[in-house]
Amino acid sequence: MIPQIKSYLQDNWRKYFDTQPTSIQILLLSNPQGKKITHGKITNLIFINHNKIPTLVCKFLRTYEGAIEKLIDENLLLQALKSWGRTPEPFEQTIINGKLVTFEKYIPGISMKMKIQKKVNLLGMTEIKPMLEDIKIDFEKTAIILRELTNLKISYDNKINTYIDKAISDVNRIVNLLDLSAENKITISNICKNYKFDENQRVFVHCDLTPSNIIENAEGLKIIDFEFSTYSKHIFLDVYRFMFYYFHNLHELKLLPYREYDANFWYFFTGNTDTSLFSRNLVTAVLGDLSETQFLEYMSLFLLSNLQLQIDETDALSSHFINEVSSLLTLCFKLIKGETINTVEFGSIDPFSDMSKKELISELNHRQKILDEYAVTLRNKELELEKNNEYIDRCHETIKNKDIELGNASQYISQCHEVIEKKDRELSENVVYIQTCHETISNKDNEIKINVALNRSLEQEIEKRDLMLHECNMVIEQLKEELNKGFFATVRKKLGKGEK
Repeated sequence: MIPQIKSYLQDNWRKYFDTQPTSIQILLLSNPQGKKITHGKITNLIFINHNKIPTLVCKFLRTYEGAIEKLIDENLLLQALKSWGRTPEPFEQTIINGKLVTFEKYIPGISMKMKIQKKVNLLGMTEIKPMLEDIKIDFEKTAIILRELTNLKISYDNKINTYIDKAISDVNRIVNLLDLSAENKITISNICKNYKFDENQRVFVHCDLTPSNIIENAEGLKIIDFEFSTYSKHIFLDVYRFMFYYFHNLHELKLLPYREYDANFWYFFTGNTDTSLFSRNLVTAVLGDLSETQFLEYMSLFLLSNLQLQIDETDALSSHFINEVSSLLTLCFKLIKGETINTVEFGSIDPFSDMSKKELISELNHRQKILDEYAVTLRNKELELEKNNEYIDRCHETIKNKDIELGNASQYISQCHEVIEKKDRELSENVVYIQTCHETISNKDNEIKINVALNRSLEQEIEKRDLMLHECNMVIEQLKEELNKGFFATVRKKLGKGEK
């Protein structure tokens, strides 16, 4: 598929930009693992002239039977969102090798998720405190985007988001997948039953507004990946999805104090004064003032919708994911009921606090052994990286040489085209001359036909004149004979009379 896309771009680049590149490179950005085969979307970055920053983004589905309506809807939506200025510029949708392919302009910058990861790795952070100001700023900036999103009025024949609707309408089915007590099953059913929304109030919802899909650059924040976007009555979805996956990223980076997922969930949204305040401020900025119970009920509904999305979009649900959702819902229900959360149940923030000196030494030796193994592995990887870099350099050199050869070939082809054009002009002139000759010959043929007809007419006239002359000669001969006869008769007569 990649060679066909590259060939298409080489032939059609001027559709997008004025200058034709000397070379085009394509890099696979994402290949959806775990998604249903018909839903998986492959994303590629398009580079030109060996630049470090991509120029285009290319998207297509893994299979020919894929759900192409997502690509079509996303492209239509991006067309409608052009004036907003925070989305990728769509270029074209076309069929390449039998698949629908979408091209859009690459947005330079760094994702909010990657920005956090880089800072944590650069500074070697192990706790959340140094990141609090960054989190506050990220939440405030996102609040601005979310308010803009909910106020967007665009012309778009939208589809309906079904994940939250399916989860709410058939809550018993989805709850049966979870490890919840009978009481908690009743609680979530009641939350779904009592969930109020204005059927006539629909706003624009991205439906996948995670830190990975928010790009920061010199122009501000941009948003990418609109394949799930729609107008929806469920205004809270974007707010909670952003907060949840922001928390999830911090958990994965081990900036939160506990080892357990639900413990860090409690810490981020309730236990830590700063992060809980940031999340409430974000919700208030977009949804208005909510009580603590409403805040947690919306979180419960989001967790259900996220589970439904996984059911619809992935090949199989892992037991780990189901257990996570179950534990988070259970925690939300405890908080809704006002139960005191015993943080001791979450385990100590310091995992070594309960160890004896002997256990600590053993743990230290074990970890040192692991570090030594990592060091050996790291050295081996560095050697492999050096070899790979050398190979990449050789590849780049080869590509440059091929580009030079291609440039020379292109120049030769251009010269051939010029010669062909010149020959075409000469041929056109010859064709015109030959056509003129044909016309002249045709005229001469017509003149010859006329002359032949005239000659035939003259010959016939000569034949007539010859016949008339012959007849005249015969008359003359007859007259001569008659004359002779009369002369001799007269002579004889005179001779008979004796005249001399």
